Amino acid sequence: MKQYRFNLESILTYRERIEGLLKEEFSVLQAAVRVEEEALEKLDAGVLRERALMVEKGEFTVPQLAIYNGYFSGVKAQVTECRLILAECVEKAEAKRLELVEATREKKVLENLKEKRHKEYKEASEKFDIKILDEHSVTKFAKQVNETK
Repeated sequence: MKQYRFNLESILTYRERIEGLLKEEFSVLQAAVRVEEEALEKLDAGVLRERALMVEKGEFTVPQLAIYNGYFSGVKAQVTECRLILAECVEKAEAKRLELVEATREKKVLENLKEKRHKEYKEASEKFDIKILDEHSVTKFAKQVNETK
């Protein structure tokens, strides 16, 4: 019998490539999410540090309070912007994850089909080999019977 060849191998290879690209894109998006989370944590830590300093000082003049108020307003705007960017990054990462899950599922379907067809090929090959051996044995036996006559 001829060598086994999976006729959808090119499609399987294509789906493996797509899955690899999606994995790379997903990891980039996850990294972006981590960067935004770290930026948000730094902003929150800065606010907590400044508030602790304010509590330590105790008394403030009106101009000092205005400066702190302006600072905290600016930080609050940065936190809001950072949260929006983080939400967008998380949304993109989740969408990419869903794409990756679908691509992995499609690749797995083809891999299972390839395994199934290879198993069927092996079974058919074994049956063919047994048939050839049986025919050879029958021919040999018939030849021996004819020789003894």
